[in-house]
Amino acid sequence: MRKNIRRIARLLEEAAKELEGMGKLSFPRRAGLYRKAEDIDERDEKGYPEGKWDEWREYGFSPDEAREWIEVGMTDPYKVKYWVGMGATPDKVRKWFEAGFTPEETERWMEWEFSLEEAMEWKPLVLYPGVAFQWREIGLTPYEAEKWLNAGFDDEEEVREWISVVGVKDPQGAKEWIKEGFSFWMAAEWVEAGGVNDPKLAGEDLRKWRSYGFKFKDVIEWLQLEVKDPEELNEWTDHGFSLEEAYDWIGAEFTLEEAIEWRDAGFCAGKAWGWRYMEFSPQEALEWIAAGVTDHGDAITWAYRGQSPAQVRKWIEIGISDPFEAEKWINAGMGPEEAKAWINAGMGPEEAKARKARRNIP
Repeated sequence: MRKNIRRIARLLEEAAKELEGMGKLSFPRRAGLYRKAEDIDERDEKGYPEGKWDEWREYGFSPDEAREWIEVGMTDPYKVKYWVGMGATPDKVRKWFEAGFTPEETERWMEWEFSLEEAMEWKPLVLYPGVAFQWREIGLTPYEAEKWLNAGFDDEEEVREWISVVGVKDPQGAKEWIKEGFSFWMAAEWVEAGGVNDPKLAGEDLRKWRSYGFKFKDVIEWLQLEVKDPEELNEWTDHGFSLEEAYDWIGAEFTLEEAIEWRDAGFCAGKAWGWRYMEFSPQEALEWIAAGVTDHGDAITWAYRGQSPAQVRKWIEIGISDPFEAEKWINAGMGPEEAKAWINAGMGPEEAKARKARRNIP
């Protein structure tokens, strides 16, 4: 072996001299050539492919590790490095190959994080590991997925909706919904909107809604407002509400009785909602509006400062409609009439307060 190394080193030395035009090589240079020769000799002795040893070493593999991978048929160190990053070992890869998986198939299944045992269960059912991954993400075993596939459900996203949203446990449950006229997206929307989660009862309810002339999308909107039966809307229409108006009042969370009271006071649903949210009755809201305060937010701001609609009317009459401005005069100890006099004199609340205090000095 030493003789072989010397021969290779000598050849390398001669090549170096010729290429570099060098004379006698330095000791470090000569030692480096001998190490290179040892590498080449070791590679040749262990059967590495010509020109590959440098690549194996570049990717961090020792001679023994490289040989193990080559023995299982993996001769590309770049790909081997990628496989090692996925947790592969020569022994594991050998088992994949022995189980009938090609290198390409092995790589794809490992990329989707399947063990050999899992891949062997899923491979007869699906063409691609990514599809198996989706079925597995739903929470199904290969056996359960096979039942869905055999029943004609080959879209894993659709199956996900049936299971996670509609709540069916098997393909037979999905077929019961389909029998009642629901597609998977209709069943999902129906259940999410609050419709009864029973295919037979849901079918009866939907047919009843349709008999009243409602389209499916309209039914969903009513269900979202917790109107479960179209006959509930008869009470609203009997009291003069159109379906559009009823939708607005119910959406604003008014009962029929409350809606009638606010409507009769002249309010639409949107306006009434704001006043009621601030805990005003219809009559109180009308009093504030009559005083010149048409916004429920302004009304509550005035009320928090102890002002009644009648008092606020006086502030507005002297040109002060901002409750914060009025508050400055109130804190200065003045009402609307007195504030008006000071305003006419060209003074603000602070100056007026100071002038008034000086007048009262004994």
